[in-house]
Amino acid sequence: MKIIPPKKLSKNHNVSSESDSSLLFRYLWFFLFLIVCLYGIFWSLSFIVIQFVSIEDEKKIFGVDISDIDLWDRVDLPQELQERYKDLAYDVQLIDMDDTENAFASLGWQLYITTAFLDQIEHYEELDFVIGHEIGHIENRDVLRNLVSSFPVIVILSIFWWDHGLTLFNGIVGNTHSKVHETRADRFAVDFLQEISGHVWCGIDFFEKSNTIEGNLMEVFSTHPVTELRIQRIQKYIESQGYSEGECSPYIL
Repeated sequence: MKIIPPKKLSKNHNVSSESDSSLLFRYLWFFLFLIVCLYGIFWSLSFIVIQFVSIEDEKKIFGVDISDIDLWDRVDLPQELQERYKDLAYDVQLIDMDDTENAFASLGWQLYITTAFLDQIEHYEELDFVIGHEIGHIENRDVLRNLVSSFPVIVILSIFWWDHGLTLFNGIVGNTHSKVHETRADRFAVDFLQEISGHVWCGIDFFEKSNTIEGNLMEVFSTHPVTELRIQRIQKYIESQGYSEGECSPYIL
């Protein structure tokens, strides 16, 4: 019996022309596409939610003092600041944190500033601007909108333990919308400062101190606009509103 050796398979007879890495890359992009679509759906849904959930309802539902959750220690605002903000329809609370300069708004009308942040203030107008900025986030419903739009995506990515995907999502999608919200809150802060004292130009001093090359490079990847660009936008808005420049009030406690 004549034995016929098997024919050699040419390269064109491969089962798949795609390598495992390219196939994985395709699935990865498809998964990211689904995540972005999911975010878009819930982002659109967030506009519907805020139509039915008023700020008063938000306060009733989410108005939990974070100091009651024992995350941070709360201390009393200085008496001068209590008098300055006594007519606000919002709770301004001071968190005892000496190593973190921060101010933020949470769900339910809550405004927080840290003691480290307060220590760096040189003029009352700087603090007024920051308070007005955070009030702008509440009035614009940014906090609730971000919760509705981002929470489902964050949960899905967390279930898959995909930290890199969460970072990528925040960097590309989340930060883009956050920068828009920050710009809008800055304009609200300018109007708020005009009502408080009329010295709106003094509020920019807070940003001038952090307007460094290193800071601007880092902020490209953050949720806030680049400081230099932010200052320019604030100045342009002040000029468009015709707000005059006044003398800054030294912050002395």
